[in-house]
Amino acid sequence: CKSYTWIDGKTYTASNNTGTYKLVTKNGCDSIVTLNLTINTAKTGTDIKTACKSYTWIDGKTYTASNNTATYKLVAKNGCDSIVTLNLTINPVKTGTDIKTACASYTWMDGKTYTASNTTATHKMVTKNGCDSIVTLNLTIKDKPAVTASLQNGSLVASTTNDTYQWLNCDANTTAIANATTQTYLPTQTGNYAVKVSLKGCEATSACVKFELQTTGLADANHVEFRIYPNPNQGVFNIAGLPKGIYKIMNLMGSEVYRFRVENTDIQTLNLEQLAKGVYQVASEDIKIIHNKVVITD
Repeated sequence: CKSYTWIDGKTYTASNNTGTYKLVTKNGCDSIVTLNLTINTAKTGTDIKTACKSYTWIDGKTYTASNNTATYKLVAKNGCDSIVTLNLTINPVKTGTDIKTACASYTWMDGKTYTASNTTATHKMVTKNGCDSIVTLNLTIKDKPAVTASLQNGSLVASTTNDTYQWLNCDANTTAIANATTQTYLPTQTGNYAVKVSLKGCEATSACVKFELQTTGLADANHVEFRIYPNPNQGVFNIAGLPKGIYKIMNLMGSEVYRFRVENTDIQTLNLEQLAKGVYQVASEDIKIIHNKVVITD
C-alpha cells in the first residue's frame, strides 16, 4: 500500500517488475532475485450528505452544523487505507409566526376554527429542503359589533356610536345608498332600510326597518306641502313648495341657527355649510309647523 522498501534497501512508490538484487546462495553462487511489486494506492473519497437539524456520521459523531473537513479512515478491499471526507449540509428547522386578525372566528391552516384569540397553536409543515417548518399562530379575534336601526324623531338611527356607517336600501337588493354614511339617516322616500357598521375591521348589518316619509303641511287655507332635497346633504339644499313668509332653521334643542324669507313659491336654495353636521328642523316663524328633519353631513 502506497510504498514498499525492498531487500535492495530502496523504497518503491510505484509498481515495479524490473528491479533485481544479487544474493549469494549456500553453494557460493550468485542468486538473482527480480522484484514483481504491485503498489496499491490509498483510496480517497467524499461522502456528500444533507440532513435536517443534525446528522450522525460513520465516525459516530453527531454534527449540528454543516461540515466539509471531517475525515474517517477505512480499509479498502485491497487492504489499503481509504480516507473519506465528509461534505455535510445541515438544513435548520424553519420557524415562523402567522399573524392573523378576524371577526368572531377564524379557520386556520390546521383546519381548526378558533373563536378566541390564540398565540400558542402550532402547525408542522415540510419545507422545500425536506425539513420540518413549525408555524405558530398569532390570532386576534375581534368582537363582531351588534347593531340595530330604529326610528327616532322622524329619522333612522344606528344603535352604535363612533363606527363607520353605510345605510342600505332593503327594497333594492340591500344596495348601499350614496352619501348615507352617518349614524342618523333621513330617507327621501318610504321604504325599508338597514345600516351596516364597521368597527375596527369587523362588520355587522342590522335588520331592515320600515320608514314612512312624512311631509309637513303648512296650516293655511290651501294646506300646501313642501319638501327638502337632497337630504341628507353637506349644507347646501333646496326647499320647494313653501308659501310666502319667514322661516327658521333650528337645531334639535329648539335654538334658531338661521332665518330666511320666502318671497314667492319658487324653489329656495339654502347654503348652510357653516353649520356643524347634525340634524336640523325647518319651522315657520310662529313655530307651529315643523318639517321633520334636515340632515347635514360632512
